[in-house]
Amino acid sequence: ERLTARAWGERVDVTRHQPAVEVKGATFTQLKVEQQEDGHWIAQCVLDI
Repeated sequence: ERLTARAWGERVDVTRHQPAVEVKGATFTQLKVEQQEDGHWIAQCVLDI
């Protein structure tokens, strides 16, 4: 068995983002783990910065 992951987001826009800020960690806010109808699992979390 193996684990395959995919992550996505938006490109850094220095007029909107502050690149000097580091990710503090993943939060339980909006944490979601669910199995899809096709058998794949989806895990979603929000990063606290």
